[in-house]
Amino acid sequence: MAPRPTHRPTHRAAPLAALLLAAALAVALAVLARSAGAAGPFEAGARVRVGDGVCVNLRARPLLGGARLECVPDGSIVTALADRVAAADGYDWEYVRTAGGVGGWMADAFLAPAVTPPAATPTLAATPTL
Repeated sequence: MAPRPTHRPTHRAAPLAALLLAAALAVALAVLARSAGAAGPFEAGARVRVGDGVCVNLRARPLLGGARLECVPDGSIVTALADRVAAADGYDWEYVRTAGGVGGWMADAFLAPAVTPPAATPTLAATPTL
């Protein structure tokens, strides 16, 4: 009797399922990031604070694949240059200018209105009594 050939099942569905799961997770994270921080569109001239924990990419075009001009540190203040946004790659993009004068696009999910500290209130010095 001839030996039976061994059959090895191929599991091609597993890599496809992992890829689909990763894509769904990426979309969900983009939606959460956008809804968590999106405060725009900002009016032209508005001061806007950058925040994501490290730095936010300033891009030449309003796309994730747009050339990165610089990574603006967390807490920096940028100025909105137009009160319009461009929607691409799951984000709304604001055109801003950095304190160093570089203009480019940032995803508004990582921007928030800058809070200006209140002006110092002058205090009256006590007058000595004689």
